[in-house]
Amino acid sequence: MNAKADQTVRIKFIPKETGTFELYCSIPGHEEAGMVGQITV
Repeated sequence: MNAKADQTVRIKFIPKETGTFELYCSIPGHEEAGMVGQITV
């Protein structure tokens, strides 16, 4: 999914297992710049 600056994009996420999962921006250089996070289910 790609979002433009100041744009809100929503997705529906239905987890199939519990745990803590890492996520990151897949645009080259963004992960290294700190665009990372975690989601806990």
